[in-house]
Amino acid sequence: MQADPKDKSGYFHIKNGERFIGGMPPSAHRKPGTPSHWMIYFQSDDVDATAAKARELGASLHLPPTTMEGVGRMSVIADPQGAVFAIFKSAR
Repeated sequence: MQADPKDKSGYFHIKNGERFIGGMPPSAHRKPGTPSHWMIYFQSDDVDATAAKARELGASLHLPPTTMEGVGRMSVIADPQGAVFAIFKSAR
């Protein structure tokens, strides 16, 4: 696990060799009382269309499609049963 010196947010990157396989935001960015958790990310060719289809099927968006400059586009979704996951399209 390592912090990117160019990223001033304090986000830690988890790598397997040179490949990014996960990350961890600093605890200061969590709302008080938020329990520790993992969130899976699924790659999507079209985050906006995927999020719209998820809503149509009964999901709720915790984070609507959002662009992170130089990183990619993502959305955080809860399925109708409440399971939370993210969809992501890399800027690369």
